[in-house]
Amino acid sequence: MDWSSPVSTIVPGLEGPVLRALWARSDELTGGQVHRVARAGTAEGVRRALERLERQGVVERRSVGPAHYYRVNRDHLCWPAIEALFDALHPWRELRRRVDDLLHEVVRDDDLRRAIGVAVVGSAARGDGTAADDLDLLVVVPDDVPTWITHELADRLRRDARTWTGNEADVHLRTTAWLTTQRDRPGALDRWAHDAEQVLGPSVHDHLPLVVLPD
Repeated sequence: MDWSSPVSTIVPGLEGPVLRALWARSDELTGGQVHRVARAGTAEGVRRALERLERQGVVERRSVGPAHYYRVNRDHLCWPAIEALFDALHPWRELRRRVDDLLHEVVRDDDLRRAIGVAVVGSAARGDGTAADDLDLLVVVPDDVPTWITHELADRLRRDARTWTGNEADVHLRTTAWLTTQRDRPGALDRWAHDAEQVLGPSVHDHLPLVVLPD
C-alpha cells in the first residue's frame, strides 16, 4: 500500500487523490489548488486527471476567463458509491483496530498488554513512502516481558501486516531498558523520535530522545 496516498490502492492513478481532494471540500478549487490538496503527481498530471473525471461526469468545471474551477458532481449516479468509499477509507484507524486484536490474541495478561506501545516509524509515518517501501513498526515492551511473547508478537506482526497492507513489515521490537541506554546515541532513535506515529498503547515518545520542533 502507498501510505502517502492510500486511496491509490483502490483507485489507481491520479484520479483517486484528485477526486478525494474535491470530495473533502464543499467549494470550488482551481487546478493548482487541487494539486496542492491532493499532494500527488504533477500539476499537468492533475489537470489531465481532472479532464478524465470531467468526461465521466463525476467532476464539473466552471470557466471564468482563463481560469477553471472544479467541484464534484454530487448528483452523479455513482456519487453514493464514491462517498461511501471515502467515508470508509481510514487505513490508520483500521490498522489500530487490527493491531489491538492481534495484541489481545498474543498477550493474554491485561496489564502486560496495556504496557506495550506500538508506533509506525519511517516513510509510512512521514507520509512520503511508496507502495514498494517497508512498513516499519516500533514495538516497545516492558523489560520483564517473556521472550516467547516477544517472539510470537514480532512474528505475527511481520506476517499479518504484510497481509493487511501488501508492504513487507520490519518490526523493531525494543525493551524500555534498551531504549533508555541508547537515548544519548545518535542514529535510529532520533529518526524514530521525529517520525513516530502512535498506533496503540503508551506513547513510544516517552522512551525516545526529546524532539525540539521548529517554531
